[in-house]
Amino acid sequence: MKKAILLVILLSSFSVFSQKVKLELNLKKGETYLQNSNIESLVHQNVNGVDVDVKMNIQSLSSFLVLEELENGYLTKCTIEKIATSVNMPGNSVTLSSEDESALDPTSKFYRLLKTESFLVTISKKGKVISFENLDSLFDRTFKKGDFSNLEAAQLKQIFEASFNEKKLRGSMEIITKIFPGNNKNKIGDTWEFDYEIITNTNVHVNSKYTLTEIDKKKTYTIEGNGTMKTDPNADFIPTNGFYAKPNLSGTIKSIISIDAKTGWIIKSTIIQELDGNTEIKTTPEGPVEMKVPMKTTTETIITDI
Repeated sequence: MKKAILLVILLSSFSVFSQKVKLELNLKKGETYLQNSNIESLVHQNVNGVDVDVKMNIQSLSSFLVLEELENGYLTKCTIEKIATSVNMPGNSVTLSSEDESALDPTSKFYRLLKTESFLVTISKKGKVISFENLDSLFDRTFKKGDFSNLEAAQLKQIFEASFNEKKLRGSMEIITKIFPGNNKNKIGDTWEFDYEIITNTNVHVNSKYTLTEIDKKKTYTIEGNGTMKTDPNADFIPTNGFYAKPNLSGTIKSIISIDAKTGWIIKSTIIQELDGNTEIKTTPEGPVEMKVPMKTTTETIITDI
């Protein structure tokens, strides 16, 4: 009897590990899929022997309405449902939110107007962002709905267009969605690899290796990722508060991703990035490097579908 039970257990285990599944998006026209994001960052710097910690948090909720099912992907309407940011640094703390109806500052007003706006995203079944539409006019449409002075509008437009342009948005979306292998059938233990760029204030090269670690055909598939990150050593210096700066950072990225077995949509994704190095400082673009500020950053991103 014990041998028979052991045989059943062994056969069941073999069956699980030999199952092959198709890892890709399988969305339906007319359905809406949610992406709830919470990003916590800690930046540690040592400036002239003084330790300075800056904590940042970005929370957002976006909805993706599938307008069309294409041959190899989907045309979706992305709507910003809510957004909030906070920064805590020595001597200063600022929190801004689209949900704070009483806030009169220009950024909060802008957030409140932005949360009703949308743009189109075409995404492949493998999670690659193919194109955007109506993104270039997003901020102009938002400003027209509000009462902003010319100076406020110019300052906000400069800030948000620098951080919410097509290249940066593509990178921030694909670090979440571009996780599926090129082949159509995968079993537990299968691995695949991606090289890509994240565009932030500078270019960051990422190499990630993913492994399918768990299959539950009725509910979820689990994918784990491990990789490396490195800023572009040939990047330009960036104007920052009257100076010019260039980060030189490298480190690791780790992720655990649970996706819906039926739709391929992310149920929960936890991504941890750790970078270490320094920031070079100049007073003029052509001048010599006058200071190197040691820097460490830790960023935890949690994505859920609710």
